[in-house]
Amino acid sequence: MNGVIESTSYDRLLFQVKDSAKSELLMQQVVPFKVLENYLDVVPVFSSAKVYMKPRYTLVKGKTGGSPVQVEVVSPANKSIFATTISSNDEFAIPFARDNAAGVYNAVIYSVIDGKKKIFTSKAFNYHGVGPWEKTIPEERVLPPFEPMTVSGDKGNFDIGMWGRVYQYKNSLLPATITALKLPVLTAASLTVNGKVIANPLKVTKSAAYRVELAGKLNSQGYDLEQNTWIEYDGVMWNSISIKAKENLSGITLKLDIPESMAKFYHATSAGFGGGGRRTEAIDKDVAMPFWPIIWIGGQEQGLCWFAESSAAWKTADATPVRIVRNNGQTTLQIKFADKLAKGQDIKLEFGLVATPVKPLPKNYPLNMFGDMFPTSVNRKPPRAPVTAVAIVQDHNAGGGFFDITFNGAIAQGSLLKKAMDDLKKCNENNTIFVPYQIALFMPEEYKMVKDNLPEWQVAPENHVTCQDYGKPYIYYNLCLASQATNYYIYRFKELLKTLKLQGVYFDFGPADTCSNRYHGCNGGYKILAKREFYKRIAGVLADANNGEYTLVVHNSEAVQIPVFTFVTHFLNGEGLRQMSSSVFYGGKDLLDTYTIADFASEHSSLPWGVTSSVYVPVDPLLAQFGGDKEEGGANSPQELYKFRMTKAVMAGALIHNTISSQSRNHYGWFDKVIRFYDD
Repeated sequence: MNGVIESTSYDRLLFQVKDSAKSELLMQQVVPFKVLENYLDVVPVFSSAKVYMKPRYTLVKGKTGGSPVQVEVVSPANKSIFATTISSNDEFAIPFARDNAAGVYNAVIYSVIDGKKKIFTSKAFNYHGVGPWEKTIPEERVLPPFEPMTVSGDKGNFDIGMWGRVYQYKNSLLPATITALKLPVLTAASLTVNGKVIANPLKVTKSAAYRVELAGKLNSQGYDLEQNTWIEYDGVMWNSISIKAKENLSGITLKLDIPESMAKFYHATSAGFGGGGRRTEAIDKDVAMPFWPIIWIGGQEQGLCWFAESSAAWKTADATPVRIVRNNGQTTLQIKFADKLAKGQDIKLEFGLVATPVKPLPKNYPLNMFGDMFPTSVNRKPPRAPVTAVAIVQDHNAGGGFFDITFNGAIAQGSLLKKAMDDLKKCNENNTIFVPYQIALFMPEEYKMVKDNLPEWQVAPENHVTCQDYGKPYIYYNLCLASQATNYYIYRFKELLKTLKLQGVYFDFGPADTCSNRYHGCNGGYKILAKREFYKRIAGVLADANNGEYTLVVHNSEAVQIPVFTFVTHFLNGEGLRQMSSSVFYGGKDLLDTYTIADFASEHSSLPWGVTSSVYVPVDPLLAQFGGDKEEGGANSPQELYKFRMTKAVMAGALIHNTISSQSRNHYGWFDKVIRFYDD
C-alpha cells in the first residue's frame, strides 16, 4: 500500500478487511505510529544519469515561517551541483552526469530562516563512478548444444529453422505451422479482429545465426497495425503488435490450433510454489482459466508454449480470458485480448511462443543425474557412470555471494572460498560436477555496490530476506534481473571463475517473478525475458571457461517456465512436496497416490523440454503427527524402509518416461541399482 500522511497530529492507523459483496467487516486492527522527521527521500538511478527526489514539502513548510523550501545536492568536494525551490510534494528527477567524481554526495531539504540555513533532512548517497561491469558485450553467438538458425523462402513465405524445430510463415503475422522433432505442434495461428483473421505478411529485417527479426505494417479501413517480432536460436519468439482503432472494433482474440493427438496435457504456471503455483492436467475437456503468464500444451515428447509477461494492457472484462477448446480433432488455445476497442483507442499486444523440446538431451542422459554431494565419495570411476553426476553442497550459506564475504566479521576472510575450493576438489576427484548454491538473484548486504544501488536494483514491492546464520541479523537483498544488478552479478561471477574453476552453478528461486520497480523500468509484469537473458549469459560465461560446456541447475519449484529455462541443463522440481508444505505423504501415502500421468509425463519428465528433470521428492523421516509413528522404527528413527518405499514409488512414475528422479533426500540404494542398469 502507498499512502501519504501530511499531518503530524495523527498517531494511529486503522486497517480493515471487508467483504465488499456483502458489505461486511471481516476484521480490523489499530496500529500506532509516529511520523519520523524524514522530509526527503533520495533514489539514485545512476544507469539513467538521474537522481530522484521525493520531498515532504507539506510537512516542512509549516516549519519555515513562510520562507521558501529548497532542495540542494552537494558534491564530495562540498560544491553545490544542483539547487531548486520546491512548492509541492511531487517527486522530481535531477540530472546526474556519469562523469561526476566518485564519492559521497549529500542531498538536503532546507530553508533560510532569519538569515540562517536550516536543514530539515540531509541524505547521503554514494556514487562509485562508471563500473567495468557496465561495459557489456551482447551475446551474439550460438551456444552448444543449439544450432545456427536458418531462413529459407522469400517475401512473406519463409521457414525459420533452429535445432529440432521449424517455424513456417505463409503471408501471416504468426507462424502458420510449427514442427518439433518433425511432428506438428501448431497447425494454424491467427489473430482475429471483429471475428476476421488479420492477414499481414512480414518481412525479414535481420537474419543471423543467433537471431531473426521480422516486421510488418497494415493500414486497413478499421484499424492500423504495426508488428515487430524476434526469434532466437533457442526457439523463443517474442511478438509486439500495436493496433489503433479507426472505428469501433470488437473481439481481439488469438487462436493457436494444436493437433488433438499432440495436445495431451497442459501446464499453466506463474512463479512456482509460493509464487502462485501451477496447474498440470490432462486435456480431457474444455478448460477456462484466468491469466497465467506461461501455458504449455503438448504430449510426452513435444509441445508448444505461449507466454506473456503481463495482461495489464488487455481490455477484457472476462474473468477467464484463456480457453483450451477441443473440437473436431484439434485443440485450440484461445486468448481474448480485448472485448472491444473504441474508435481512437489503441492496444499493444506482447506475447511469445516457443516449441519444445528446446534442445537435445546430452549424450550421457539420463546418467547426468543431479543430487546432494554427500554420496559422491562412492561414485564409480570413469568410464563407469557416477550415481551423482552433478552435486550441490547443502552447507554453503545462501549469502556466500562470490565467496569473499565475512558475514560482517562473523567468519574469517577467505574461509568461504577455501570451503568452496575444497568441495570443488572433492567433486573433481569423484567424477562429479560441483554446482555451488546461489539465488537468482539475492545478494548479501556486504556488497557496497549493491547497497548503494539498492533503490534502483531491488525488486518492488521490497522483499528482502533476513537470516541469523551467525547469531546476528543479516540481509540478502532481492534484486531484479531486469536491472543493472544482472550486469554486476555476471561481471563478478566471471571474475570468480578465474579463481574457482567451476563447471556449473545452482540457482535457487529459479522461476521469473514479478517486479514493479519503475526506477529500472519494471511495471508489475513477470520478468520472463530478463531472467532468460540472465541464464543465457551465465551459460555463456561457463561455456567460455569450460571449452563450450556448462551445467546450469535451477530449483524451478513446480514451475516449468520453459521460455525462461531454455539455457538451463537441469531442473530440481518438487518444492511443494515437503511434509511441512503438503499432505502428499501423510498417513502412509506415496507419490503415486497423488501424481497422475500428466504430472510424470509432462511437468516432471525431461523429454518434452530438452532439460534433465531431477524430480525433487523430499522423503525425510515422517513426523509422528503425519503418521511417522506407524512406520517401522517410529517417528524418531531413520525410517529406512519408509524412504525405500517412497523412492520406489517415485521411480515407478518417472522411469517409464525415461526420467530419473534426484537422489536428494531419497533412498540411495535405488539410485545405485538403477544407474547400474542404464550404464550396463
